[in-house]
Amino acid sequence: MITGFVLPQLVQAVTYTVGVKQGDWIKYGQLRFNWTGNGTAPAYILEQQKADWLRIEVEDVFETEVDLKMSIHYVNGTTMNQTMSFDIDTGSMGFFLISANLTSGDKVSGQSSAPTINSTATRIYALANRDVNIIDISTKDYLNRTTTFTMCYDKATGFLLELHSNAPDFMTSGATLDTTIAATETNMWTADVIGTLASYIIYIIIAIIAIVVTIVAAVALRRKKPLPPPPPPPTQPAPQQPQPITT
Repeated sequence: MITGFVLPQLVQAVTYTVGVKQGDWIKYGQLRFNWTGNGTAPAYILEQQKADWLRIEVEDVFETEVDLKMSIHYVNGTTMNQTMSFDIDTGSMGFFLISANLTSGDKVSGQSSAPTINSTATRIYALANRDVNIIDISTKDYLNRTTTFTMCYDKATGFLLELHSNAPDFMTSGATLDTTIAATETNMWTADVIGTLASYIIYIIIAIIAIVVTIVAAVALRRKKPLPPPPPPPTQPAPQQPQPITT
């Protein structure tokens, strides 16, 4: 009698590696903090809305640990600096940086509770096409309020490229905060043709629309303008009377 058996499925462990080096930086030039609630946004929200860009620079790398310097620039010209330390293997303090070369289905760190990459796509960031790992998270708190996150990480470097979040403002009852952060500049890759054209396509479209609107308005105005009256007919000279002949 032959007894059937099933071989255990081999699971390949994910290797978590740092994809950045000292001196690498990325700048988030698109910042939006949209607060919705009754009355005026509180002071801490107004302070966030004064930031016009955010920059992250790698200060040091040791095995899977990375030290980052975060600089927040405000519209009044001041800059606030802060240093952060990440461990991409354990996920300790991880947000702006995860492991490089992960793919769909991988957890972002070795922790069992770590988020899982939902999909991989190609998008344009900092004037270049980049392969990105996308994470979608949706949670509910004890009051059944929903918080959603969508995070896009550069596959080759592990840097955060874009964040969209919608969450209740826990300091103000009934209010919500919608946040968007997107990378616009970096020294880790150079612009490519497609990315550059895509970044300027909106300006090209606007210019074309403006030209078309100007032409249409000029034609319409010309049609509405009354034609000048025809010139009067030429007058005939009065016939001359014969002069009497004198002797």
